[in-house]
Amino acid sequence: MNDMATAMSSSSPNEPVSKFSPGAGPRPALEKTALALFEERRKVHTCRAPAGVDAEALLYESFWRHVSVKLNRDDIVYVLAEDGSWEVECRIEVSKPDGAEVSIVKKMKRQAIAQRSTVLGSGEFVTAYADGYWNVLRTKDRYPVIKGYGTEGAAITAWLREQPRKG
Repeated sequence: MNDMATAMSSSSPNEPVSKFSPGAGPRPALEKTALALFEERRKVHTCRAPAGVDAEALLYESFWRHVSVKLNRDDIVYVLAEDGSWEVECRIEVSKPDGAEVSIVKKMKRQAIAQRSTVLGSGEFVTAYADGYWNVLRTKDRYPVIKGYGTEGAAITAWLREQPRKG
């Protein structure tokens, strides 16, 4: 007999008797109606934190005061930093009319949007995120040739539309 079989053996005289041993009666089991779809019991929300807010601010009940009526116990909220530098997964513990108590489950550090850019053309243009919007900048003087788009893809598409067609 190998070490694994010895460790798994239930005939060991020093093994403590558990509540699940054969002489303790039937083992507990879930009721037939215990399972429910995740969406029936919990809601999953996402939001972007206002500029300048750090993850610690999420722990203050007053942070949630404008949205607490939409939240219930055990709901999940994913909060992203305005600049994309962090993301937090929260669980709602108690929702009140003037705020909510939350527990932070996970905090992930991410690369900030402002640190990202896509080079366009032959290096003459780049995308940049500033003041909550995506822009396309001319690299030689950082002049925004396209500005005010909600996503980087939309800013790139607008820039592409303005390029002369080859033909």
